[in-house]
Amino acid sequence: MGGAQKLNRGGGVFAGDFMGYEDSWANQYRSPTTPLSSAEVNDLFEGFEIIRFHERDEKAKTALGKMKHWHTYSIVAIKRAS
Repeated sequence: MGGAQKLNRGGGVFAGDFMGYEDSWANQYRSPTTPLSSAEVNDLFEGFEIIRFHERDEKAKTALGKMKHWHTYSIVAIKRAS
């Protein structure tokens, strides 16, 4: 997230999702992933005002209709002026 810290000037908005450790795809997926804990995600947003932080931790279908365990963090944050 270092790049986002540098590029996102005061007043800039970040909106995105991060994978949690309990997600079905967090380990041994077809490509490497970088799951994070709630604390690790929050640490990424030092210098931001977090507008929305939502943790999803449930079993539900993928877009292809297959069941999986979803563990994600959805974030909306505004960069504070330096």
